[in-house]
Amino acid sequence: MRLGYCIIAYIIWCNAFDLLSQKLEGSYLIGDLKAEIKVENGLYRIYWENRENPSRLRYNQNTVLNEQIWNEMFKGKMIGSFRFQHDYLSGVYVRQSDGKEFNIQKLE
Repeated sequence: MRLGYCIIAYIIWCNAFDLLSQKLEGSYLIGDLKAEIKVENGLYRIYWENRENPSRLRYNQNTVLNEQIWNEMFKGKMIGSFRFQHDYLSGVYVRQSDGKEFNIQKLE
């Protein structure tokens, strides 16, 4: 019986590291810019290193490949979209104004 508990504890311990990475909040490198995603009053906000005011992230959908699509909103307009991998460690950002894509890499 103890062996069963040890196996279960080991599986939970091994998966804990993967679960910790599955948070949207954190520091990211998006192209050459650093950005911080935080939750404030129940809303996701992104703080860019080159912009004073944060923009808001709004969940859009999951893809068939289990990627998460989030729209970046600023002053009521969509200015970009994030396509995160299921673990939020990487993805692609698409700037709305010109369609240019930037790689996303989580720093934490």
